[in-house]
Amino acid sequence: MGLIVSNRFFNSLKFTALSLLFTGLINAKQIVAAAENLPDKIDDNNSTISALFSTEFEFGLRVRHEQVEQGNLSAHANTAKFRLHTKTRFNDNWRIEFELDHIEAYAEDHHSDGVLANGELVIADPEGTEINEAFLNANFDDLQIRAGRQKITFADERFVGSVGFRQNDQTFDALSLKSDLLTASQLDYAYIFNVNRIFGDDATARLSPTDSRFEALSGIRPAGLRGDHRVEGHLINFAIKEWDHLELNSYLYSVHNQTFSAFSNRSLGLRAEYRRKIARTRLFADIELAAQKQQESSVDDWIGYSLFEFGARYRSLQLSLRQERLNEKDGQAFITPLATLHKFQGWADQFLITPSVGLSDQVIRLQWKQRPITVDVRYHRYRSIKNSMLIGNETNVDFVYKANRQHEVKLRYADFEAAADQQIVLNSVKKMFLMYSYNL
Repeated sequence: MGLIVSNRFFNSLKFTALSLLFTGLINAKQIVAAAENLPDKIDDNNSTISALFSTEFEFGLRVRHEQVEQGNLSAHANTAKFRLHTKTRFNDNWRIEFELDHIEAYAEDHHSDGVLANGELVIADPEGTEINEAFLNANFDDLQIRAGRQKITFADERFVGSVGFRQNDQTFDALSLKSDLLTASQLDYAYIFNVNRIFGDDATARLSPTDSRFEALSGIRPAGLRGDHRVEGHLINFAIKEWDHLELNSYLYSVHNQTFSAFSNRSLGLRAEYRRKIARTRLFADIELAAQKQQESSVDDWIGYSLFEFGARYRSLQLSLRQERLNEKDGQAFITPLATLHKFQGWADQFLITPSVGLSDQVIRLQWKQRPITVDVRYHRYRSIKNSMLIGNETNVDFVYKANRQHEVKLRYADFEAAADQQIVLNSVKKMFLMYSYNL
């Protein structure tokens, strides 16, 4: 399969219509900005108008073509994401934020979208309209309180993240608190009761009768593939930033997943980040250790996790070495179900669920960055923790052109080559992503 953008993507009438709509929204943004400059006396005459004019509007767009090749199968998807974000301020302490995303999909017969299976390979960007965020935010001196649907991310999103690469984000229905402590440290706590996953609201417990899995699964969608997970979770993260070159993050994440008990776990850990510049060279190192118990597992012992990464940047070049280990115990492996998983273990997404034999990922990364261009090359070598069996190798390449903070063009390529004589990942996989983003 040639990795060439389909002409149907550019010729689609729906795409053209939505692009024109987006252009209209940009013009609307300029109108709102002009309205905000009207005289203050309008505010004195009408409090409703005053509230309206204190509302900020932002618009975002991401257009993507994705291709997948796995064994003898291939698939492609063309999607467009349109975002409206509003922020209404009542005073310096109180505001409401609202974010609406609409995903439009094309070439739907050429892939399964994560909601409806049609026998094609899965590209998990389903079509639909979602309330991505809707929360009340209150600020009191060094304390922030946020209630409602919101994005929650900690550190590098290895344990808790928003999965921002996919068209539909992962968000949380939650109550969160953020407190500034000491000189520059921060304590975060969040109580979460629902995870709004990338599959969207249409991925309910019942499969559509037109779904190719309907008969085999008796019409029931696997719990791990549903768009909403009811949970009872407590997320605590303490970021200590009291030194010039060192930052520490300690955390405790306890999540009871009522929809899919296999995702229930308690994880605690410590992460250290070191950054220092010597002459023209920037040195950096990340070390992280964690342990986990899974409530629904027959394994009573804690399962370990470790990360070691060291690197240096000289002018435009950066080189780093990384080793990440998700250990296993008696067939139960360390898991991170709330993470931004696409960021880790390669962009071919072959290890979104940790294999039962555990996983070791050794990475060498070379990055060249000269504004507005970034080239990022990574080579992964995967082994099982149990018996240290070679699972495969993967090459990742990113080419990014970012003209300014709002506009970005990205070409991403991933090539996973499965090792022979192993049954953990059976097929080699190639993926290509070509995308343009505005204000995302």
